[in-house]
Amino acid sequence: MEKFVPVITKQYSRKVNIKDIVYIQQQQRRLAIVTDDEIFLCYERMDNIMDNLDERFFRVMKKLTVNLDKVLMAKDQHLVFENGMSVYLGKENYVKAKQKFASHMRNIE
Repeated sequence: MEKFVPVITKQYSRKVNIKDIVYIQQQQRRLAIVTDDEIFLCYERMDNIMDNLDERFFRVMKKLTVNLDKVLMAKDQHLVFENGMSVYLGKENYVKAKQKFASHMRNIE
Protein backbone atom coordinates (compact mmCIF):
# COMPACT_ATOMS: atom_id res chain seq x y z
CA MET A 1 0.00 0.00 0.00
CA GLU A 2 1.29 3.44 -0.93
CA LYS A 3 2.10 5.82 1.92
CA PHE A 4 0.63 9.30 1.84
CA VAL A 5 0.51 12.60 3.67
CA PRO A 6 -2.95 13.91 4.50
CA VAL A 7 -3.57 17.52 3.44
CA ILE A 8 -6.60 18.97 5.20
CA THR A 9 -7.76 22.54 4.62
CA LYS A 10 -11.09 24.37 4.80
CA GLN A 11 -11.50 23.94 1.05
CA TYR A 12 -10.54 20.28 0.64
CA SER A 13 -9.07 17.13 2.13
CA ARG A 14 -6.80 14.93 0.05
CA LYS A 15 -3.97 12.45 0.09
CA VAL A 16 -0.57 13.34 -1.35
CA ASN A 17 1.45 10.26 -2.20
CA ILE A 18 4.87 10.52 -0.56
CA LYS A 19 6.67 9.36 -3.71
CA ASP A 20 5.36 12.53 -5.44
CA ILE A 21 6.71 14.95 -2.80
CA VAL A 22 9.82 16.91 -3.82
CA TYR A 23 10.20 18.82 -0.54
CA ILE A 24 8.22 20.19 2.38
CA GLN A 25 8.87 23.67 3.69
CA GLN A 26 7.47 25.53 6.70
CA GLN A 27 6.19 29.02 5.75
CA GLN A 28 5.13 30.86 8.89
CA ARG A 29 2.34 28.65 10.32
CA ARG A 30 1.68 26.74 7.10
CA LEU A 31 3.45 23.90 5.41
CA ALA A 32 4.09 23.96 1.68
CA ILE A 33 4.11 20.40 0.36
CA VAL A 34 5.78 20.73 -3.03
CA THR A 35 5.29 18.12 -5.76
CA ASP A 36 6.29 18.22 -9.43
CA ASP A 37 2.81 19.45 -10.38
CA GLU A 38 1.38 21.37 -7.42
CA ILE A 39 2.08 23.08 -4.12
CA PHE A 40 -0.28 22.17 -1.29
CA LEU A 41 -0.57 24.57 1.65
CA CYS A 42 -1.98 23.41 4.97
CA TYR A 43 -1.83 24.31 8.63
CA GLU A 44 0.22 21.48 10.10
CA ARG A 45 3.38 20.94 12.10
CA MET A 46 6.45 19.51 10.40
CA ASP A 47 6.82 16.96 13.21
CA ASN A 48 3.35 15.56 12.51
CA ILE A 49 4.10 15.18 8.78
CA MET A 50 7.47 13.52 9.50
CA ASP A 51 5.61 10.63 11.14
CA ASN A 52 4.12 9.75 7.71
CA LEU A 53 7.43 9.84 5.82
CA ASP A 54 10.10 7.17 5.35
CA GLU A 55 13.91 7.00 5.10
CA ARG A 56 14.11 8.72 1.71
CA PHE A 57 13.17 12.00 3.42
CA PHE A 58 15.84 14.06 5.17
CA ARG A 59 15.12 16.98 7.46
CA VAL A 60 17.80 19.42 6.33
CA MET A 61 16.78 22.02 8.88
CA LYS A 62 13.86 22.74 11.19
CA LYS A 63 11.73 24.18 8.38
CA LEU A 64 12.82 22.08 5.39
CA THR A 65 12.55 18.37 4.57
CA VAL A 66 13.64 17.01 1.19
CA ASN A 67 12.93 13.80 -0.71
CA LEU A 68 16.41 12.45 -1.47
CA ASP A 69 15.01 10.36 -4.34
CA LYS A 70 14.08 13.61 -6.13
CA VAL A 71 17.46 15.32 -5.67
CA LEU A 72 19.49 15.44 -8.88
CA MET A 73 22.63 17.05 -7.46
CA ALA A 74 24.10 19.02 -4.59
CA LYS A 75 26.24 21.90 -5.88
CA ASP A 76 27.27 25.40 -4.81
CA GLN A 77 25.16 25.30 -1.63
CA HIS A 78 22.04 24.35 -3.62
CA LEU A 79 20.08 21.13 -3.77
CA VAL A 80 18.84 20.80 -7.35
CA PHE A 81 15.83 18.56 -7.94
CA GLU A 82 14.96 16.47 -11.00
CA ASN A 83 12.19 18.89 -12.00
CA GLY A 84 14.58 21.87 -12.12
CA MET A 85 13.62 23.41 -8.76
CA SER A 86 16.39 24.19 -6.30
CA VAL A 87 16.76 25.31 -2.71
CA TYR A 88 19.64 27.29 -1.26
CA LEU A 89 21.16 26.08 2.01
CA GLY A 90 23.52 27.69 4.47
CA LYS A 91 27.01 26.20 4.54
CA GLU A 92 26.50 23.96 7.59
CA ASN A 93 23.15 22.58 6.41
CA TYR A 94 24.51 22.15 2.87
CA VAL A 95 27.40 19.99 4.11
CA LYS A 96 25.02 17.77 6.12
CA ALA A 97 22.59 17.47 3.19
CA LYS A 98 25.37 16.72 0.70
CA GLN A 99 26.74 13.94 2.93
CA LYS A 100 23.28 12.44 3.43
CA PHE A 101 22.55 12.63 -0.32
CA ALA A 102 25.87 10.89 -1.15
CA SER A 103 25.11 8.16 1.38
CA HIS A 104 21.58 7.78 0.00
CA MET A 105 22.90 7.38 -3.56
CA ARG A 106 25.35 4.68 -2.45
CA ASN A 107 22.58 2.72 -0.76
CA ILE A 108 20.34 2.82 -3.86
CA GLU A 109 22.91 1.34 -6.25
